[in-house]
Amino acid sequence: IMAWAGGELIQLTTNYYYDMAPKVHGSQVVWYGWDGHDFEIFLYDHSKDITTQITSNQYDDVSPALWDGVIAWEGYAGADADIFMWKDGQTRKISENIEDDLNPRVWNGQAVWQGFDGDDFEIYLFDGDKTIKLTSNTYDDVNPDIRDGVICWMGYHSNWDAEIFVWDGGAESAQLTENEFEDRNPRTAGRRVIWESEQGGKSLIFLAEPKK
Repeated sequence: IMAWAGGELIQLTTNYYYDMAPKVHGSQVVWYGWDGHDFEIFLYDHSKDITTQITSNQYDDVSPALWDGVIAWEGYAGADADIFMWKDGQTRKISENIEDDLNPRVWNGQAVWQGFDGDDFEIYLFDGDKTIKLTSNTYDDVNPDIRDGVICWMGYHSNWDAEIFVWDGGAESAQLTENEFEDRNPRTAGRRVIWESEQGGKSLIFLAEPKK
């Protein structure tokens, strides 16, 4: 893992194992790396020049997400993947079902992910205190993102291709797209949502802004 900070290139890891999927926020970098037995989560704090091994167990911990010192990741402690969160030096399992929970994103002490409920993938939110199932339908909801109080994701609603959905804390989510194209990879910031749409052999970028 390499980092560039203040005009300086820094090598964060020097070992004979794989270190992968780095994410950065502020002066911190998180990644997962092989420790000789399985994959674990590591955190580097540039302001202190310290690397901390967050997990040390007998199963794989992968796909970390980072925001303001809080980390969420997938941990394979049993037959299925669960979502774990590390905050203030404490680790907590925040997913509550017996199926796979995948693809976490984290913001401001909260986390979202896609979890299989026995029939299809749904979107789950940990609000800092409890876990909430945001969607409950008959199609897959996947690839969520969260920022500034807004959550967006892909939903395979009513046809073969994905549409973009958004939830801003209200009673219901909103469907942003309704077309015959694949709308994918939504991301949100500043209460706006962007995504990619595959149309006519081309990838186009779309932006949704709130009404003023």
